Amino acid sequence: LLPRQGRTNGLQFTPDEAETQQAGGTFTDVFDADGWASGLPWLWWLLWLEVAAVATVPWVTWLFRALPARGYGLSKLLGLASVALPTWMLVAWGAAQFSGSLVWAVFASVLVLGVTTGMFRLASLREDARAHWRSWLAADAVFVVAFFAFLLIRAYNPDLWHHPQGGEKPMEIAYLTAVTRSTIMPPYDPWFAGGSLNYYYMGWFFLAVPIRALKIVPEVAFNLGVPTYAALASTVAFTVVQSLVGMSARVRDATPAAARRPAILAGIAGAVLLIGIANLDGAHQWIERLQAANTWGAGEGVPVIGGAVGIFGGLWAWLIEGAALRPFDWWRSSRVHFGTIDITEFPYWSMLFADLHPHLMGLPFFGSVVALVVAYAASVRGRLRAQTWVLAVVLGLAVGLVRTVHTWDFPTAVLIAGVGIPLGQLLRAEGRWQDRFWNGVAHLAIAGVVASVAFSPYTSHFETFDPGVRRAVATTKAHQFFVHFGVYI
Repeated sequence: LLPRQGRTNGLQFTPDEAETQQAGGTFTDVFDADGWASGLPWLWWLLWLEVAAVATVPWVTWLFRALPARGYGLSKLLGLASVALPTWMLVAWGAAQFSGSLVWAVFASVLVLGVTTGMFRLASLREDARAHWRSWLAADAVFVVAFFAFLLIRAYNPDLWHHPQGGEKPMEIAYLTAVTRSTIMPPYDPWFAGGSLNYYYMGWFFLAVPIRALKIVPEVAFNLGVPTYAALASTVAFTVVQSLVGMSARVRDATPAAARRPAILAGIAGAVLLIGIANLDGAHQWIERLQAANTWGAGEGVPVIGGAVGIFGGLWAWLIEGAALRPFDWWRSSRVHFGTIDITEFPYWSMLFADLHPHLMGLPFFGSVVALVVAYAASVRGRLRAQTWVLAVVLGLAVGLVRTVHTWDFPTAVLIAGVGIPLGQLLRAEGRWQDRFWNGVAHLAIAGVVASVAFSPYTSHFETFDPGVRRAVATTKAHQFFVHFGVYI
């Protein structure tokens, strides 16, 4: 392949691009350890996220009108996205350079749009708030509780490199710092001078947006990013599950009051199951550790009974006799498919470990694809024509975001969206099949075009090596499959 002029390969900046990157400011120009937001960084960070979320409520509740609680919980993710995505597009398409001033300008535009939309929808917003305030309050509570739960863990263990708990954190904070300090997109590669970052970096860019606005230093922002993505993922899960349960109650002709409580409780359960439940290896290890400490001989060799005796005998030896248990293998739970390269850590292990990696950051974005498909099907059934067209556009943006945040999820996101739109049309209660067919085709086309065109600055600077589809070299053993998915099975 012939190199582009001024480049030795497709992953290096031209001299002009390199000069622009370097002219974007020194470390102390971008970050301010003594700035106004650095005294209580978690407070200003959370306030920034919440204000952006509130600004989207007027149009979010219109767009997700078919959902039982108007999709209020999705405002948390869409609030951040409404600032971060336009900022990225302006920079990636060459219309502006990445800076704190640009972020604040987009932030102000989002507020103006929200206030303007809210004024036009004031009466319906009041009606929605009166009807759904319990669900909205529950979504807010899920977000705040998840944020502070993981923030507390980071407060007690903020170190980003401590053997053996460092993991990939040095790589992740290098990427976060590089993305935040970059003046143009793609970001510079912190490991390869003169090179552009050939990685799915959008998750870090979404954090870089409030970092640029608040000028918080990277090591602090890193420890705020983990609880942020945990909270965003929890509210997306809450909204999806609550909506599905609420709509099923409608089918059963339940009254709104009778349907509300189980829907809220189910949404909370969905959030906990996503970010608060790990695989079963931790329990498996505890059983093994107790059985190893057991000195009772009753039931030895008898299936099930012998194992149960071993557990109680181990408990007795540990609690009563003071026997020491062998050490807990922290890392084993992240690789329960022994002998393979399969990674089984996420999501809870990754959040507990604070692995600010694409597989963690991608959770709310992948969840948003599911939420949008649910909302699309509900809007088709509710004959909300304008909403279905807008949802098709937003679904294209969501699929594109999945590609740029965590590319490994991209094929599945395409599959969900590609099946979800036709399925939504099939679930339509009435109308000619020809209308449903062509609506489905049109909505698929617009979603595909948006996903391709809007993110073309990313794909044109991204190279995937060793692509293709092949059969896995190993088949997961049944007991290891159960250890990984046991709670859900």
